[in-house]
Amino acid sequence: RRGIGRALFTRAEGPTRATGADRCVIVADPGALSYYIFCSAVRIEGGEVDVPSGTIPGQWLRRLVHALR
Repeated sequence: RRGIGRALFTRAEGPTRATGADRCVIVADPGALSYYIFCSAVRIEGGEVDVPSGTIPGQWLRRLVHALR
């Protein structure tokens, strides 16, 4: 583990924050859920939380929200 994923995640926060946003919504592959949760994203509960994958038939992606610091 070299922190590359975390560095990319942190770097993406800057341009998102520059738009005036105070949070970002992440549409995550099921295999990446634990990573995004580790990066302080939280699961969105209720309503339309799962999104069908546009590339993998039958797979559903989970929406998370990450508050920008």
